[in-house]
Amino acid sequence: MVRTLYDTVDIEVLSTVDKISFALKEILLVKHFFKASLEFLPGEDAPRWKWTKEGAFTSKSAYSIMRDPGMRSTYYNQLWKTKAPLKVKVFFWTALLDRLLTRENMHHKGWTVQRECVLCQNNFETGLHLFAQCPFARYVWDGFFRPGANMQTGDKLSEIWLLNRQLLTMNYKDNWDTVWMAGTWNIWKMRCTVIFEGASADADEVIRKTIQDCKAWISFC
Repeated sequence: MVRTLYDTVDIEVLSTVDKISFALKEILLVKHFFKASLEFLPGEDAPRWKWTKEGAFTSKSAYSIMRDPGMRSTYYNQLWKTKAPLKVKVFFWTALLDRLLTRENMHHKGWTVQRECVLCQNNFETGLHLFAQCPFARYVWDGFFRPGANMQTGDKLSEIWLLNRQLLTMNYKDNWDTVWMAGTWNIWKMRCTVIFEGASADADEVIRKTIQDCKAWISFC
């Protein structure tokens, strides 16, 4: 059977299709985060998580992978301590590694897609552009900086996160990590809503959702 782009499970769909069960969302999310994480055997298609004997995704197995020294990065410890759900931590980690299926990454994989950012239509949609350089993203981040303060820039998303983190006192670093993670998560969800539901990009809604998530995650923890 020949598969087209539309047959391919895309991480973009996951953040917009609420009817998909939470468990299935996590399995499919991790498939893209770790690329060849799922194996397909002859017969009817079914996702299989290769890091458990039963082939089913578990939070424990994902945690074990992230603690594997071979999978760690310089920002691993800061990322893991954030007050966010596991799926958001994995999402953010993947964004820092530039492995999300942005339009530019899909283009480099040989997929025929429009490369322009749907939030501004002015630049190719790389992870760096989408989450830090896009005017839409800058508006979102400006909502969390005190008047007169400017977000530090860099050549990588991880650099921008850590550069701005260094400007804060220890008491505020954890909160910044949570805000930054929630902000990127909600920018991505808004981007997917624009693509798949034809909605208009609403930066104020992203700010509102980011604040809402931060309050929920911090109070839960």
